[in-house]
Amino acid sequence: MPQVLATHSPPQQPCDRSFALESSPGAPLHESCPQPSRRLADASPPPPAGASPRLGVAALRHAMAQLLAALVFLRVQGVLHADVKPDNIMVVPSEGARVVHLIDFSNAMRLEEAAAYHDTFDVVTLAYRAPEVVYGAAFSFPIDMWATAVTIAELFCGRRLIHPASRGGLAMQFAELLGRPPAGLFDESKYSAELLALVAHMPSAYTVAQVRQRLGKLLGATASQEQQLMMDLLAQILRYDASARLTPHEALCHPFFCSVFPFRWLAQGWSLHAGLKREGNAKGSTDAKAERKAAADGAAEAPAGVGHDTAARASHKSLLHKRERDAR
Repeated sequence: MPQVLATHSPPQQPCDRSFALESSPGAPLHESCPQPSRRLADASPPPPAGASPRLGVAALRHAMAQLLAALVFLRVQGVLHADVKPDNIMVVPSEGARVVHLIDFSNAMRLEEAAAYHDTFDVVTLAYRAPEVVYGAAFSFPIDMWATAVTIAELFCGRRLIHPASRGGLAMQFAELLGRPPAGLFDESKYSAELLALVAHMPSAYTVAQVRQRLGKLLGATASQEQQLMMDLLAQILRYDASARLTPHEALCHPFFCSVFPFRWLAQGWSLHAGLKREGNAKGSTDAKAERKAAADGAAEAPAGVGHDTAARASHKSLLHKRERDAR
């Protein structure tokens, strides 16, 4: 998997947590952003609407597609990276498009190991920590998707979307962006009494459309379709409810990636799934036809522009079925 560094010295004993990864000859992706430094940008006010993005949308699209491909791979391996952030995304010069590597697996864990962090919930760098971790609720793969969205937002505007803070400070920043958590979502979490009282005066949870608008203002996005599609993609990932966030596969099917839809990266992730079973050609053909019909019906009903994401996602998935079937 080119987006994840290979392990050269795997642990020899079950209790051994040390291992060696191949070196990456590149540099962190955020270093390719124009000056000023991120520290100065963090201290400045939000960029005005229409300001040039710190990293171009085309470059971000390509980088995010590769980063999501890495998360597809990790997900089918049952691994949480648990520290996705700009410093851990390396870009390696190559002929043609740049190759992105996800590095630093020092915090990585298998899904069944996540419960070991339920005493302190001290996982993921503060500025990229998902709400369920901050509130002290059980967490899973979606924490990496939250961190990915926060990372892309930062690379777009050059300043942090969420600033490092105490548990209460992070909860307040979430509420300023998303409204207060949906009723009942964190009632059983470890820090619910403290944090829910802190944000009780904030507006109720915003809709995806409202979050998209708020992100556009915070990040200085223009009214162009590609930047609004990026805001929509981020808004569909930055959700309090981890089960409502887009998965890596679903995110790759978002219209933001239409111009470079990454069949190759999706296929890489799916082909590595140990439990993947191929169905017969006849059933696959029937299912693909049904899905294409559903996608066409959805496309006919969906409004144009950003709201077209559901139909576009279904259409992309049906195309992927055909691609997989042709490859058999």
